[in-house]
Amino acid sequence: MVVRQKQVAVPGSERAPLPNAHAIGPAAPDERLEVTIRVRPRTDIVPLTASMAMADSMPAQRTYLSREQYEESHGADPKDITKVKNFAKAHRLTVVDANNARRSVVLSGTVSAFNEAFGVVLEEYEYPGGTYRGRTGPVLLPATLAPVVEGVFGLDDRPQFK
Repeated sequence: MVVRQKQVAVPGSERAPLPNAHAIGPAAPDERLEVTIRVRPRTDIVPLTASMAMADSMPAQRTYLSREQYEESHGADPKDITKVKNFAKAHRLTVVDANNARRSVVLSGTVSAFNEAFGVVLEEYEYPGGTYRGRTGPVLLPATLAPVVEGVFGLDDRPQFK
């Protein structure tokens, strides 16, 4: 049983239908999809001005981070990844991949599970260029998880650009 907490919108997640699109019905509730959750960095990323100093030196004179050093300084906090994993488990979603360095967690589940977990209603839309699975409004997360998440990607499959 999922305990409902206060929910907040993920900044920048608001969506509207494509121009000239209209909903033709709900997305199939048992359709399976994968969604990527982008997690905040552990620390602030070095401002561009600080890294520009490297451009003034020859490549052989520069100091480069190892993969482990990069993950330590720019990756996600493992506690944040665990919060996302716990959220997924509570909402019948499967963790496909979790990567601290990429700051991402890939979740798999059904349309109905994602609708419930993220407070969205996924629908099928028709527009002059074809059809797509989409939604309107923001993606919602529990207030305790929202500060950890920078973005939720893959709930809809509308065309992005040509």
